[in-house]
Amino acid sequence: YIMKASDNTLLAMVQKKWGVITLDEAIIVDYQFDAIGKLNEDICPVMKNNKWGFLFLKENKLSSFLYRNVGYFQEGLCCVQIENNWGFVNRNLEVALGFFYKLYSPTVFSNSLAKVFDLNNKEILINTSGEIITKYNLHGIQVSGFYEELALFKQNDYSLYSTTLKKYNGLIQRYGFVGINGDIKIPFNLTENNYSNFNNDYSLVSFGYSEPNEYDTGMNYYSDIIGYIDKKGIEYWDDGNDVEFYLNKYKKSKTTFYNKSYHFYCINKTIYRFPNYYKGYIERVKYIFKRNNGYISKAEDSLFYAGLDDIEKSILLNPQNGDSFYWKSILLMKLKKNSDAIISITTAINLDPQIMEYYMTRSLLLYKESLFDKALLDCNVVIENQDMIKTNELISMYTIKITIKETVGDLSVEFDKIKLKKILNENNIELDINERMSLLLK
Repeated sequence: YIMKASDNTLLAMVQKKWGVITLDEAIIVDYQFDAIGKLNEDICPVMKNNKWGFLFLKENKLSSFLYRNVGYFQEGLCCVQIENNWGFVNRNLEVALGFFYKLYSPTVFSNSLAKVFDLNNKEILINTSGEIITKYNLHGIQVSGFYEELALFKQNDYSLYSTTLKKYNGLIQRYGFVGINGDIKIPFNLTENNYSNFNNDYSLVSFGYSEPNEYDTGMNYYSDIIGYIDKKGIEYWDDGNDVEFYLNKYKKSKTTFYNKSYHFYCINKTIYRFPNYYKGYIERVKYIFKRNNGYISKAEDSLFYAGLDDIEKSILLNPQNGDSFYWKSILLMKLKKNSDAIISITTAINLDPQIMEYYMTRSLLLYKESLFDKALLDCNVVIENQDMIKTNELISMYTIKITIKETVGDLSVEFDKIKLKKILNENNIELDINERMSLLLK
C-alpha cells in the first residue's frame, strides 16, 4: 500500500509495517510503524508498540512515542492523549493547551475553534489560546469558525424526539449564529438544510439531498441555493424553480419514517412561506396518499375534504393546471362522488390531453358509474398510446378493458385476453385479473 507524502516521497506499507521511501523506492525511514494517522501540515502521526508519535517529513525527524492517542495537525496544533486526559501540542511538540480536556474521539481546530469536554464532562468551545468563547449549552452542536465575527452553530432539537416511538417526529436540527463573545446573534430558529458562513453581510441558504448513483454502489450528493439571510436573521427567498426544488427535495430520498415526516414539514413550510405557489397545495394532497410506507386506500373523510380545500386553492391560483383537476377527481372518487369526479378529470383531460394517466382514471370512474361504452373509449386511447405508459399501466388498462367486456358480454374480450397474456409472458408476470381490478377500484 502506497500513499503520497510529498512531491518526492511516499508512505509505503510492506508486511504490515509502514515506512517512507522515495519515488525510486529508496528507503528513507525503515518499515517500522504499526499504523499511521492523517498526514497534514507535513507531519504524520505514527504508532509503534501501541504508542503514538510524530514523523516530521520535511525534517526527516521522528519524535518519541509518548501518547496513548493523537489526532492530526491543523492550524499548527494537534490533540494528544496522555493517560485519560487530552491536551494540544504545537509543531515543536510543546504543550500549547494543557491536559484539561476529555474527548471521545480526536478533534481538530477549524477556523481557530475546537469543541471539547472539560474535566466535568461539559461541552465547551475553545479558541487556539484555550479561551472558552461561549458558555452556551453545546449538547449536540456542530460549529464552524468565525466569519465576519459570526460562527454558524447547528444544534440537535431533542424536543421532537418521541421516547415512545424512539424516532424523530420531524425536523431535528436547528441553526443559529453566535458572536465572538459567545452571545447568540441569530437565534436557533433557522431550520433549512445548509447555511454558508457569512460573506459580505449575507449567508447563502441551500438544500442538500442525495440519491443512489447509477451503479447503486453509493450515494451522489447535491446542493442548490434557494435564498439567503442577513445578519439580523431576516430570510430572503426566491420563487419559481428554486421553490419547486425546495418543495420536492425529498422525493428522491429513501422512504423512511423520518424523511416522510420531514417532507410533510417542508410542504407545510413552503405553503406558509409561498401561499401563492399553487404546487405546494397539490404536494400536500399527494402526501395524504403516502403513509406507512405505501399508498393508502382509505382514510378519514376529513383528510379528503381538507385535501379538496387545498386543491380548490391550487385551482384558484392556476386554473390552467390539469394536475389540480386530476387530484380533485381522485379526492372526489375517495368520497364516492363519482359524477363530480368525472367532471373534474374531464377538465384535466381537456387541459392536457397528452397525459394518459388522466384517461386511465376516467375509465375507472366511468366503469363505476356503469358507463361502459365511454369507459372502453378511454381504455382504447391509452392502449393506442402504450408507448407513453409503463408496462404495469398497460396491464392495468387491459385489466379494466377485459373486466368491462366480460360485464357486458362482449365476445371480443378473448382477443384482449390473448394480447394481455402475451404481455405477461414477455415480462414474466403472473396476474389475477379480479385481484388487480379490486386494487384499481380502491
